[in-house]
Amino acid sequence: MGYSKDGWFSKTKYHKTYQSGPSKGNKVFIDKDEYSFWKAEGEALWGYLDAWGDFVPGLFNGILPSSEILI
Repeated sequence: MGYSKDGWFSKTKYHKTYQSGPSKGNKVFIDKDEYSFWKAEGEALWGYLDAWGDFVPGLFNGILPSSEILI
């Protein structure tokens, strides 16, 4: 998932890139609504960083993996 903008006055372009399956590696352009849906879905499942840089856990990811201390 991502977006790009070519310049100050250009329209924002949203895209998704397939990670597996027969379309692996293909980038497909999507609209803003689909981008918003998948972004919210990913944050709910895997977590995200809030405005202060703190990790907010998701359903599948209770802690930020790099913050685990292995003994």
